[in-house]
Amino acid sequence: MVSLTESLSLYTTGRYGELDNSISNTLTTGSQLNLQANYLECLEEFQNTLTNRLTKEELYDKVPLQKLGNILTEESEDNFNRLDLCQELIEEEVYELIDEIESKSIEPEKVLKELCDVLYLLFGFASKYKELKFLPEAFLRVHSNNMLKLENGTIRGDGKLVKSPDHPKPDLSDLVEKGLKYEN
Repeated sequence: MVSLTESLSLYTTGRYGELDNSISNTLTTGSQLNLQANYLECLEEFQNTLTNRLTKEELYDKVPLQKLGNILTEESEDNFNRLDLCQELIEEEVYELIDEIESKSIEPEKVLKELCDVLYLLFGFASKYKELKFLPEAFLRVHSNNMLKLENGTIRGDGKLVKSPDHPKPDLSDLVEKGLKYEN
């Protein structure tokens, strides 16, 4: 399977393997662009710092979102509260993104910031649940499946690529099972 970094290189190079001068493969800091961006390390750093702060302020047990290694289908008040909070936070950030996009004077930096906030919450949500542990691999499978749509899908009037009725769904069940068996 192709990694996200390898996939990016296909986009940043021209058809014949020459560098596409319109796209830079380095960040403004000069670091190599890597779509696997260590977002899990960033989230772990954030969570550890937040956990330390909440523990010092004796709030850790009162914040349902902090616990790692949860199971999505667990029927408990803590889990329902955690899922409700995740949903509220994600909705809040998506609405902030929509507000920026619908603004009469769109500011690209604000849109970019809101996109990052949405991603941060989505990745954070996935990091809390065992079933979602293998999000990067799931993403690659969904990407591969989406690429198949290019072969047999149709394009709607608004430009959206629509899959054919017999288009297969990506199988992620083994990743869910693998996640449930994963021990931190």
